[in-house]
Amino acid sequence: MNESRVNIIIDDLLLRYPKGRLKKLTKNDYQIQEKYDYDRDTHVKNVICTNRSEYWGWRKEDLFDLGFKRSCDVEEYVKDRWFKNEITHRGGYGSKRATLTRRTRRIWERIQPGIKAVVNEGGQGVYSIKGGGYGGESFGHIFAESKAKAESIASVMFFHVLTKHDQECEGSPIKAALISRGDIDLAMEQNSRYFKDMTGSIKNDADRIINLQARINRKTEQLAIMKDLQAELVSSALSKG
Repeated sequence: MNESRVNIIIDDLLLRYPKGRLKKLTKNDYQIQEKYDYDRDTHVKNVICTNRSEYWGWRKEDLFDLGFKRSCDVEEYVKDRWFKNEITHRGGYGSKRATLTRRTRRIWERIQPGIKAVVNEGGQGVYSIKGGGYGGESFGHIFAESKAKAESIASVMFFHVLTKHDQECEGSPIKAALISRGDIDLAMEQNSRYFKDMTGSIKNDADRIINLQARINRKTEQLAIMKDLQAELVSSALSKG
């Protein structure tokens, strides 16, 4: 999604009552929900969607295609767009932190359900592939028509290199997560970075092995010298006795 389109959607989502993709939604298409906000320690009135205003009038795919996967991604966008040259750290004189936080929270709270829905449904796109266990290792990215297809392909290709923890975890030994509805070119672009990172990781591991082997050799030699020295000391003590 290009920057102009992203800005249009974000500007609409920042409205108290977003108008949606067709610009037809009004205040009457929403409801007001009052609840206690423990983070802000006060009662707040929140605008919530109805059946007529699901996903704030946008398609869930539109919200996913914004490219924000975490709240910090949204904050970075907000800061770069509106507060690039402003003070935004807490406690700074004239800080815009409160406004930055408020906009970030509103945007993220409104797009997160749509993003989750698209990720859960899967569909055609680019998937990141990881071992199924907690903290599973990354295996790069593949293009597939569905989440099930991505996991099936990856399970066949990578099962023999999975850790025992991944192989014995509940559910699929491989987990696929949709990161984009792009095409195979995007998967190749993502993998180019993966190849570079993995090559660097392999080199670092190889260097550690060399260093560890040198350390083992040095310690082995130290141990042998100390044993010889002790034997000489013992022999010398006995001869004097």
